[in-house]
Amino acid sequence: MTEPFFQPFEGGNYRSQNKFPGRLLIVGESCYLTEKDKHPGFTNNLMNDVIRCGLTSHSKTRYYRNLFHVLKDKPAREATQEEWEGLWSAIAFYIFVQSTEITRPLQRPTRQEWEEAKAPFLNVLARLKPDFVLLTGSQL
Repeated sequence: MTEPFFQPFEGGNYRSQNKFPGRLLIVGESCYLTEKDKHPGFTNNLMNDVIRCGLTSHSKTRYYRNLFHVLKDKPAREATQEEWEGLWSAIAFYIFVQSTEITRPLQRPTRQEWEEAKAPFLNVLARLKPDFVLLTGSQL
């Protein structure tokens, strides 16, 4: 098994949380990057920004706001900052396709990038030991 380039985000309460019936790993399909994003801590930086600014930065956090609604059965616009932070601290988040070549919205991963994503994902599953995995995206 190979190690993922973008390390997964693990919320501070992921292992001890009580918001779900067990540990929840959310897997995003892929993401597009700028040059400054191409480092192993990208996912953690991204999620820390979502936690900090997600309720006020509507255009850049639509995906996360939708996830909040699905997981809490409550629109993000009705959430308090405490509820918002509590949800993200209780989950782990991983980007499946670990490509640094996706640089614009709607750019799709190649077949090779899909294949290369499998081994690092198995490594993440073994390390995080989720009870549940929520896969998001149209092809994942």
